[in-house]
Amino acid sequence: MESQETIIYVGIVLSTGISMFVASQIDKFKNFCAFKTLKISVKYILLIFLLTIFQWAFGGSIYFLINLLF
Repeated sequence: MESQETIIYVGIVLSTGISMFVASQIDKFKNFCAFKTLKISVKYILLIFLLTIFQWAFGGSIYFLINLLF
């Protein structure tokens, strides 16, 4: 049971890190120190949240398709 929880936590950290990497490629978010306004910070956090949810949904759909086909 403990190894399954570890895998889940590693997956969460990796998917969030990938989302942060993808968002950092957008010109508006390239300079992390430039988040002087609350509006930009909120947009960045919302984008990270949405990208992470998208990754989980995409990964889940691939997992279910593989299990359905094989």
